[in-house]
Amino acid sequence: MKRPLVSAIIAVYNGERYIRDAVESILADELRDIEVVVVDDGSTDATREVLSHIADDRIVVLENGVNRGVAASFNRAMENATGGYIAFLGADDINLPHRLRTQFEFMEKNRDIGLLGSWMKTFGSRRRVMRYPERDADIKMANLFTCSIGHPSVVIRTEPFRRHGLLFDETLNAGVDYELWSRAEAAGIVFHNLPEVLVRYRTHAGQVTSRRREEQLNNDRMVKRYLLGRLGIAPTEEELALHCDMMFRKTAITDTADLPRYEAWAHKLLEANRRTRIYPAGFEEYLRQWMRDAYASCAARSGQMTMAPGFWTRG
Repeated sequence: MKRPLVSAIIAVYNGERYIRDAVESILADELRDIEVVVVDDGSTDATREVLSHIADDRIVVLENGVNRGVAASFNRAMENATGGYIAFLGADDINLPHRLRTQFEFMEKNRDIGLLGSWMKTFGSRRRVMRYPERDADIKMANLFTCSIGHPSVVIRTEPFRRHGLLFDETLNAGVDYELWSRAEAAGIVFHNLPEVLVRYRTHAGQVTSRRREEQLNNDRMVKRYLLGRLGIAPTEEELALHCDMMFRKTAITDTADLPRYEAWAHKLLEANRRTRIYPAGFEEYLRQWMRDAYASCAARSGQMTMAPGFWTRG
């Protein structure tokens, strides 16, 4: 049997309401030479029946029998995928018709890139465009503060992920993508995001990010601690809390009295990067812009002129 160009994978648990739309959206992609590997993670609803009525020989359905979790299900799909590329999609999301063709062609032309994402547009309970940094250095700088890759939009190059043994951590049930991307970064995988919407991301109360919010936050802290460790920093709990507040494109500081603590932490990050050179020279400007925004935000809230120190305002 001919090897497909792309293996699209879906992990589903009790997804009878949305799974047909997700699978059929991939089957309708302009790139026809694909397979769709669906892992049914022990569903107790009509998921299996819905899948059995989708007539397309490009579908491979694997059944766990019992509920093993999203990480184990994605790993099983990845291990059974036969394509040179692996594309992810949530069981409740929608693949736009030109997505896989666009990403496949881009990665064929850019052989250094090992992971390619895109922007996503939400629908359902919320509607917005989820924009992510485009280039490798910018993505990795942003990932230090917040996950900057949309999992349902990702296509990976199969060979380097297998060579480095990069699979999801099956001890986790939430935030599994952010944790994997952090290890992929450490392994030297090159990232890129296309600045266009290629996936429609459904938002609703039943999705993992809503049901496992506390676990997601704990795992988020774990990933940030790991990434800080790569900089040679073993943060205290107070420092880690400060760092988790520094989500770029958002400024969490509301009290001018807190500014010196954030400024000291930003300096610590900058000095650590000067020693380790994990992030490029642009990291200094990245931190400087956040401090500018923080001071401006506090000034706007307090109605008083709050000036950032000269180090953060020069240039």
